[in-house]
Amino acid sequence: MQKVLIRYKAFVVALFLLSLTATVESRSEWIRVESGTLAWLRSVYFLNENKGWAVGSAGTFLITADGGITWKQIGKITNDTLRDVYFSDERRGWLLCERDRYSAGAMPVSYFLKTEDAGATWERIDLDGAEDRLVRIFFSKSGTGFGLGEGGAVWELLSDGVTWQRKQLPTRYLILDGQFISDSKRILVGGGGTVLVSDGSGGWVQSDRGPRTKERLNSVFFLNEDTGWIVGSNGCIYATKDRGQNWYEQTSGLKSTLFDVVFSDLQRGFAVGDGGRIIETTDGGHSWQSKVSGVKGVLERIAFAGRTGAAVGHGGLIMRHIPNQ
Repeated sequence: MQKVLIRYKAFVVALFLLSLTATVESRSEWIRVESGTLAWLRSVYFLNENKGWAVGSAGTFLITADGGITWKQIGKITNDTLRDVYFSDERRGWLLCERDRYSAGAMPVSYFLKTEDAGATWERIDLDGAEDRLVRIFFSKSGTGFGLGEGGAVWELLSDGVTWQRKQLPTRYLILDGQFISDSKRILVGGGGTVLVSDGSGGWVQSDRGPRTKERLNSVFFLNEDTGWIVGSNGCIYATKDRGQNWYEQTSGLKSTLFDVVFSDLQRGFAVGDGGRIIETTDGGHSWQSKVSGVKGVLERIAFAGRTGAAVGHGGLIMRHIPNQ
């Protein structure tokens, strides 16, 4: 009788813990919203808390005007993959496009589309003579832009606002992300633990203060000139509080790949990755907790503007962030 009672108590405790866990998981602030597509969504960008774009395979180009609650496809621009999207305002924007490598023929694999009329028309800009496959773009507030990709490729937008010029990097690793830390200082991250910083004269040098790792570094995000984070393979996360002079490792609790990271303020940040993983910190990254996304596909990119946030990925996945009131 005593053994039965002990087992019953253990069962009750287990049920209580399970219900407690379920309660915590139900508090996830991420919900899946209808995208209307099964395309692989490669990028998402918000101009403000209402206006945003998501792009992906087969020319998928989605727009939202209500903070990611609803999305709609606006006119087919191309059948090629849209790898990245950026808008400086509601009228002027860029798309990074990728042709199928096997059917591109003599044409460059990667090219740009530029609009100055909110997407009513687009100008195609080819990278003449280039064989590089670019995977990401980033811009400064003043309009300076870079395209990043294979073989240490980095292309810079020149002052005419149209021409892109290839720059030499001191690495052959795939470059996966970059950001302006300030108007004059920039950072790039990529394969093999690569961290490159601008050298003050328009070039790039290998950082001797980067994270001591050979992991593939997929994303970098600086909230201000001092404070930034890097995420990558095997769940790695690194943080700096001194403009990248020193990096220290944070614990994600994951072994799966993290593809992107973003912070809304000094305390609260999110990272996304393989298997529908979304992790969150509310203490600047000192601790990270998994959020229940309810999806298993790859979440490739995440973006925030104020309280509006969304993550996108494989199979038309769009996860919208619902902030606590």
